[in-house]
Amino acid sequence: MSHPTDDPPTRPHPRIDDDHAFRLLVDGMAEYAICMLDPQGIIRTWNLAAEICQGYTAAEIVGQHYSVLFTPEKQAAGIPALLLERALAHGRVQEAGVRLRKDGSVFQADIIIEALRTGNGDLLGYGQVTRDITRYQNAEEERQASAGRMRAIVETVPDGIITINAHGLIETFNPAAERMFGYQLKEVIGKNVKILMPEPFHSEHDTYLSNYLETGEAKIIGIGREVTARKKDGTDFPIELAVGEFMVSGQKLFAGVIRDVSERKEAERRQHDATERIRAIVETVPDGIITIDDNACVETFNPAAEKLFGFSAEEVIGNNVKMLMPEPYHSEHDEYLHAYHQTGDAKIIGIGREVMARRKNGSVFPIELAVGDIQLGDRRMYAGVVRDMTERKLAEDSMRYLNEALEKRVRERTQAMRDLQSAMAQLKDAQNQLVQTEKLASLGGLVAGIAHEINTPIGIGVTAASHLQDITTKIDAAFQAAAMKRSELADYFANSKQSTEIILNNLRRAAGLINSFKQVAVDQASSERRRFNLRSYIEEVLLSLRPQLRQAHHTVELHCPGHLELDTYPGALAQIITNLVMNANLHAFGDRQPGTVLIDVEEVEAGIVMQFRDDGCGISTEALAKIFDPFYTTRRGQGGSGLGLHIVYNLATQTLRGQIEVESEVGTGTVFRLAIPY
Repeated sequence: MSHPTDDPPTRPHPRIDDDHAFRLLVDGMAEYAICMLDPQGIIRTWNLAAEICQGYTAAEIVGQHYSVLFTPEKQAAGIPALLLERALAHGRVQEAGVRLRKDGSVFQADIIIEALRTGNGDLLGYGQVTRDITRYQNAEEERQASAGRMRAIVETVPDGIITINAHGLIETFNPAAERMFGYQLKEVIGKNVKILMPEPFHSEHDTYLSNYLETGEAKIIGIGREVTARKKDGTDFPIELAVGEFMVSGQKLFAGVIRDVSERKEAERRQHDATERIRAIVETVPDGIITIDDNACVETFNPAAEKLFGFSAEEVIGNNVKMLMPEPYHSEHDEYLHAYHQTGDAKIIGIGREVMARRKNGSVFPIELAVGDIQLGDRRMYAGVVRDMTERKLAEDSMRYLNEALEKRVRERTQAMRDLQSAMAQLKDAQNQLVQTEKLASLGGLVAGIAHEINTPIGIGVTAASHLQDITTKIDAAFQAAAMKRSELADYFANSKQSTEIILNNLRRAAGLINSFKQVAVDQASSERRRFNLRSYIEEVLLSLRPQLRQAHHTVELHCPGHLELDTYPGALAQIITNLVMNANLHAFGDRQPGTVLIDVEEVEAGIVMQFRDDGCGISTEALAKIFDPFYTTRRGQGGSGLGLHIVYNLATQTLRGQIEVESEVGTGTVFRLAIPY
């Protein structure tokens, strides 16, 4: 940009809105396709740049709706009307997108649409500025800008546009420039443009402009470059500056297009940082990273790859990557790469696999290789990530050996388990048989008790019947001899009545005993569930045990409420009572005379609790821990099977669904506590 002297101009300036100057500016803006739309979006003006950019002449396009410049898809989506609505609502709208040429081709464009209003706010129409940015593919092209001076364009383009005269004084300063520099238009109009420049540009500008006017030697004008500008608040920022020179009414003017590139510079800085970060990662990762070109020549070889293969980077860069491969990969690699280029058929690229690699010393080792296909512009290259699998392979071999050994042990243990299960099944059968034998032995004891108890009433009945038979024979003989006395007949009737009563009472007693014994025997021999009175049933069971208890002079006391009824398995309960009472008879009392077993029944919320308490010798701590174990007995060789309490435990916990526990103290006695749910 040129700089004026500090002296004020002595000649009048041309009017900025002069029609001729306006047309020159509009037609001279080769970078900007400019058209004016009426309020309905109908095209009313069309400049030369628009003809070049979009292929329509002014005669062809003026009068058509501006939506013809959009692709059919955007037309269908209502984008043309939407942009006008936004411009109307917000004053202007900016869009970067695709536009359609007359020949049907499309191009990338920057578009600004501004609503144009009269001084009192009435809508005149719209101004549209379209800039073809297709050819701006790199940073240098984007830094180029066209010069021009047109108020409608100046006020709508996103770049700052400033025009100065040959003295360096600012004549126009568009809104984008106001936002960019922080100045308002009235603060800069007529001021030297160097107020927008930091040192050394501030001091050098006037000299540069004077030299250019005298010699034509340009440093910025017509060239464009990146420079530093200064805001109103004194902060400096990078800009992309393009300056153009034009004549209006014989006066030389300069137009500068300014783009704030702070964000781009920051992005470039971030990109540079990112590149450095990536480089640091590549240099420090433990995996080897190798890149090759389209001809398989190594381009990069990171330190991890140097350590992995034993080559320095200088030894491999520029050489075919197959130098790192053993046969058959070495011979096949070039053909494989050629086939991939021709057909796209990948064996490793984009897939990854385990292969073998070769070190500088010729040793071969397993690697895990992942290869990616990279396209950089028109250049194709490949990146491979290499991981040494030697240690993992050794670990896998060790794991395989351990697994095989473990599988062998599992097979051996499985067979041992099967053998054990078979033995356990046989043992279970034997145990069941012994349990059944124990039950039958208990039932045999019951039968013996029945026989003993019934013998007494039946014997008394037989004696009474014999006596009755004797006196009847005598009275019959007296009657036949007609020698019967009245007193003898009276005695006979008295004795006969007494004998009959004795016979009936003892028969009834025997019948009652038989009925009780029968029910207990049936319950023990079956597994039926029924409802029964608890006290009566316990008494019946104890009745069957009375001969054995009486013989040993032991007694059993029962404390049980008479109203309690249970709906459960009476046979199991009878077996438990029998076993616990007889266990006390055999083990608790020994040679003691006499012993007592107290059966105490208590009703609780969930059912009943029966306590079997004896005043015997008690149980040692060692024996107490094993008391419910099968085949455990302290009377081995004396007729003890060791199954009595084991049967009790199983019947209590499994058949009756209850619990049983034991407490004992040597010399004091033992308590078995049985809980049975309702």
